[in-house]
Order: sequence, then C-alpha cells, then structure tokens
Amino acid sequence: MAFRRWVSKKIAEKFDDLYVVIGKESELVKIIAEVLEELDKSRKWAELHVADSCCFHYRRRLILKLLENCSKKGCAEGSHVYGCSSLALLEEELKWNVVLIHRYIGREALWVHRRFLSCYWMKYLTNQHALACPSELHPEVFPAFDRFLEEEVELLHTCLHIPADGFEETEAQSHHAATYMLWISKQILLPEFRMEEKLHELGGLKAILMKKCSEMSQIWERLLE
Repeated sequence: MAFRRWVSKKIAEKFDDLYVVIGKESELVKIIAEVLEELDKSRKWAELHVADSCCFHYRRRLILKLLENCSKKGCAEGSHVYGCSSLALLEEELKWNVVLIHRYIGREALWVHRRFLSCYWMKYLTNQHALACPSELHPEVFPAFDRFLEEEVELLHTCLHIPADGFEETEAQSHHAATYMLWISKQILLPEFRMEEKLHELGGLKAILMKKCSEMSQIWERLLE
C-alpha cells in the first residue's frame, strides 16, 4: 500500500485531473506488478542455469523495462534518495547475485550480470549525473557509494582467497573479480571515494591483475597508467 500511495503522489504531481491520475496509476501499477511477477518466476530458472547467460539477459530485459516505466512516470526524480523503488530493486538483485557468485565459482555470466546491475545502480543513485561532477551529486550519494565500494572490495577479497582445488573455476573466479574491480575503478574516478586506499590492503589493483591475469600484463599496464 505504501508503494501504491507513493506512485499516486508522483503521478498526481503531473496531472490535475483525479480521473487521469487514477487511470495512469492503475496502468503503471499493473505494468510494474507484471514485471515483478515475471522477475520472481525467472529467479529459480536463473539459479539452475548460472552457466547460461540467456536467463540473466532475460532478467536484465525485465529490469530495464521496469526502470523505463518508472522513468516515464517521473519515478526517477530524486532517485538519489533510498525511497526510490528502482534502487531497491537493483540492490536486491545485487545481493542475490553475490549469493550466486559465492555458490557457483567462476561463472562469467554472474559477473556480467553484476556489471549491469552496478552500472544502473550508480546511475540511479546519482540521479543520472556523471560521477566526475561532485558538485552535482546529492550529499547522500557519498556515504552510499562508500558502503558500495566497501562491499565490492570485500567481494574481491573473498574471491581472491578461495582455497585452490586444482580446477579452473577457482582461477576464473579470481580473474572475473579482479577485472570487475578494474571496471568499477574506471567508473568512479573521484578521489573522494578513495578507491586506491580501499584496495591497498589487498596489495593494489595493478598487483592483483598482474598476479591473477599475468598473460594480459601489457593491457593492465596501459589501462592503469
């Protein structure tokens, strides 16, 4: 009910006619409910097919549809505030993704999905503003990003210290985790987020990449210049 009232309020800000508000609200709630139901149905399917990127691609399509409908109705306004349902959806999917990453070692599809989720989480948290422009960011963005980065560094740490078992999955997990963190570092360039400091205890991102993916050392040298 709280979500329904929030939707009504957002739409009411754009329409004076009560009947129009009711009609638009009903349409929006119906679409969102259908997408959320399909997301829930596809969850078990995805858990049983983590090696197949198709199921996660399908979930990304559903998530994009939901985000698109929210944006059309003005839900993206003020999305830097945690009350936004778009952020809540992405955060829930990120938490579920971590569970799968720990459960199914070395599955590339899970890391590709995480990049997508992190990308859109950052966009909606910053209300579509670029991370290179701190003056345009809401004050709540900085502590939220700090928590996010702490969690991602912890994920990297966990993936780097999986006991070796002689199988390729363990090495693949380290590779995926390290390159994912490299991608994160390229999205967040502001010194305020202290990326290098957070990675220092692990030996630094460059050292990690050189150790875990030594065959690509020349690429890391250029990317981390």
